[in-house]
Amino acid sequence: LQQGKYKEAVAELQAVLRQRPKDPGVLNNLAWALGELKDPRAREYAEAAFGLDNQDPAILDTLGWLLTQGGQVARGVEMLERAVSLDPSVPQIRYHLAQAYQQSGNLNGARRELERLVADPRFAAKAEAKKRLAELL
Repeated sequence: LQQGKYKEAVAELQAVLRQRPKDPGVLNNLAWALGELKDPRAREYAEAAFGLDNQDPAILDTLGWLLTQGGQVARGVEMLERAVSLDPSVPQIRYHLAQAYQQSGNLNGARRELERLVADPRFAAKAEAKKRLAELL
């Protein structure tokens, strides 16, 4: 996953899932990899992970982001807000929330999150966040 080899990750995660079918982390990672491949099964796996652990910020982020990308922006925002409330220190979750806010029309929320990200030295996609923020100003 970290190397962006999503097809390979899917194959490996499916093998692990056969041994551990109720592992929310495996389901979540599989959902993420499938989402990166634009595979429609991604949301099914994300929902399954959420059903097993609805308090894990990574799971909430994956589901929220997939929902947002799939046009269910209101529910996506809800999931992403919960993820941020559970772990506000993860910049990538905040970035997904900023994008979801923008899609939902909450431009003040999007600006607020993007301003935090631009100031966060840990956030890797700072240039992209600055560009989005400039578009909102």
